Amino acid sequence: MRFNGFTCPDPGQGLARAITLVCLALALPAQAEQHAVPLGVVVATPSDYLVNYAHPATLLSGVALSVVLGGPISSGVIAAEQSAANSRFTRALNDPENDLPAYQPILQQAVAERFEALDSNIDLTVLPATALRKKRPDYDNLGPDTPRYIAVVLGMAGLGSPPAKFGELRAFANHQVRVYDTKKKKRILKERVTRHGLNWSKDPERATSSPDLLVQDLPFLTDSVAAAIYWQLYGNDILHLAAKPTALSGQYPSITQIRAQYAEQFTLYQPISKVLFYKDTGSPYTSEVIPKRYKQELKVVTTVDVLAKELGQDFEDLPAFVEHHVGKLAGNGWSVSDASDNDKLTVPEGHTSYALPNPQGGTTLFYHKQFGDFVLTHQIDLLGNKQDKVLGIFEKVLARYLKFTRVDMT
Repeated sequence: MRFNGFTCPDPGQGLARAITLVCLALALPAQAEQHAVPLGVVVATPSDYLVNYAHPATLLSGVALSVVLGGPISSGVIAAEQSAANSRFTRALNDPENDLPAYQPILQQAVAERFEALDSNIDLTVLPATALRKKRPDYDNLGPDTPRYIAVVLGMAGLGSPPAKFGELRAFANHQVRVYDTKKKKRILKERVTRHGLNWSKDPERATSSPDLLVQDLPFLTDSVAAAIYWQLYGNDILHLAAKPTALSGQYPSITQIRAQYAEQFTLYQPISKVLFYKDTGSPYTSEVIPKRYKQELKVVTTVDVLAKELGQDFEDLPAFVEHHVGKLAGNGWSVSDASDNDKLTVPEGHTSYALPNPQGGTTLFYHKQFGDFVLTHQIDLLGNKQDKVLGIFEKVLARYLKFTRVDMT
C-alpha cells in the first residue's frame, strides 16, 4: 500500500494492523501551525483632495457636507468661498509641474509600513479596491487564501478649516474603518479615524493655490492614520479574533474583556450640576460634560486609564503616564512643543496639569491624577474667542469639579 509517497503493509490483524496504522499516521501531511496573524486590508479612497471650510467629521468617500459641529452652514458666502477654494486647489493639484501623487497609494503604503513596525506578527494582505462591491468585500469573488477578516478604509484627505479658526487651513484626513468577517459575511466593526496636519496657513487663497501645505504634512498625516487604524483593530478585538486559530493566540487577549473586568473594580464619581451641564457617559471609562450654554466654547472630557500590562499601560508612576499621553497627542497632530503651564485655572493638589493649543483653535487644559492602578484625566477644551468670558462664568464650577471628581475602588 502506497500513500503520500510512503509504502505501508496491507492492513491485517494484530501487530500487522498496528504497524499499518502507524505508517499511515506518518504518511499524512502534518497540518502547518500558523505563526502569523492573517489580516486583509483594502484602502479605498479617492485619489483627489478637497478643501473643506468646516469640521471634517462629516467627510466620507469624497462627499463634503458643510457642517459646523453638527449644524448646517447656511451662509452663501462660505459656500461660495469653499467652491472657489476647491477650484483653485484642483487647478494647483492638476498642474503637471506640481506632480502630486494620488492619496490612495500613499495611505496604502503607510498602512503596510506602520503595521509592520508596530506588529511583525501580522501577515497583512493588501487587497485592491476591486475586491469591494458597494464598499464591502465582494464575498463571491474572494480568493481561497483571502484572510477571514478584512479592514476596509474609506475616506478623504485635503485642507480643512475648523469653525474656531475659520479661514485658516491645514491638512486633514478623515476615514471610516469597517471590518468584515468574510466567513460569516457580515460587518463586525465600524469606527472613525480623523487626523490633522501640523502646519497652518492663515492665507487661504495662497494655501489653495499650491499643494505645498498638503504635501509637507502627508507623510505625518498618513502615518498617523495608519497607526490609529492599527490601534482601533487591536482595541476592538479584531486582532484577537484573527489570531485565534494561530499559534500566537495567547499574545492577543480580548481587550474588551480585560477592560470589562477592570471596569468592575472602580466607579467614577463626578459632582455635576444638572442645571448647568449635560453629561454623556459613553462607558465606565469616559464621560463628556458640556454646558447648556456656550456649548461650542466649552467641553470637558474625563477619562479613566488602567495601568495594566495587558493594556500596554504598565507605567511605573504618573510622570511616565503623562509622557505617554503627551506622545499620543503628538501623534494626533497636537503641537506639544507649544505646551505651557496652566495659568487659567487653579490646579488641585495631586494633579499634574499643562496647557496646549487645541488643534481646532483655542486652548485645552489637561489634568492628570493617579488613584492606585488608575489615572484620571480631564481634558477641558476652551474654543473660540470667548475663553476669558467662559472661564469667568464657569471658573468656580470647574474648580469644584476638578477638586472632587475621583475614582472610587469597588
